Amino acid sequence: LITTWLLNAMGIGSSSVSYLYPPSHALVYVPIVYLAHGDYARVQRLQFALELACLVAIAIAVACLLGEMLVLDSATLFALGCVICLVLGLNVGNQLGVERGQSDVITAALGWWALVAFQRRWLVLSAFLCTASVLLKGYGILFAVGMIAVAMRLSWRRTMLGAAAAVAILFVPVARYVPDAIAAYRVRSAMFWSSWTNQSFANLMHYLGVPREQGRITLALAALACTFAAWFALNRRVLFYEDRAGRAFWGTVYATASFSTVLGYSLNCIAYSCIITMPGALVLTLAQERLVVQ
Repeated sequence: LITTWLLNAMGIGSSSVSYLYPPSHALVYVPIVYLAHGDYARVQRLQFALELACLVAIAIAVACLLGEMLVLDSATLFALGCVICLVLGLNVGNQLGVERGQSDVITAALGWWALVAFQRRWLVLSAFLCTASVLLKGYGILFAVGMIAVAMRLSWRRTMLGAAAAVAILFVPVARYVPDAIAAYRVRSAMFWSSWTNQSFANLMHYLGVPREQGRITLALAALACTFAAWFALNRRVLFYEDRAGRAFWGTVYATASFSTVLGYSLNCIAYSCIITMPGALVLTLAQERLVVQ
């Protein structure tokens, strides 16, 4: 209903598009629908519980990456994980969209745990999670391409197995809806809302009063350059297992830059999408000692 209202408000209500995300995005919610047995209130509670679990998973991922970079003991990691849970849970409303069932927190959990799995060289799991982060809304596309390319230097078989498993589970069952997804992408990619909740490069340029499209492209290219620089630094360290701190640092920089590039380039990047880059910001903020070393 909300999507239909938005389409009508934008003057494209005659479009046959009624769902603005890839079909895999809808598939993720199917288990919740089955578990709810038609009870809408139960669907809401299950979705809320799922997203709170994702916040906890993100907090643990942040703690794990900090542990790798700063060589922290287990007691400190446990306390840090609890604090990060509190930080992420301070505003689960408008900022994270948890009360509305926004899926960006799921993308964040998939992406940052893909990096943790890569750190431990669980390449099948890492590639699976990377690919899954792309299939929900596409925000993880740049991140996944780089991570899979790096992981293939260690084992192309395990990396391809993980990626293929994600495609088989999350994409193949709904592949017949790809034409609808392409139509939805055309609609979604053209949306632009000039609002304080829009965190995109385009909206920043709009409020600065400079040419929107030129400014958007310029910032996107700058972000892409940072992404490539971080990826090359990570790629140089991938074969050296003992340099765990270096890989954790540059992996975090790469993940943050790659997610930020895609989110910023999008015409609409609503505030709750920032949960995807927030873990990287937390890690880099708390790891100032490693910033100096690197």
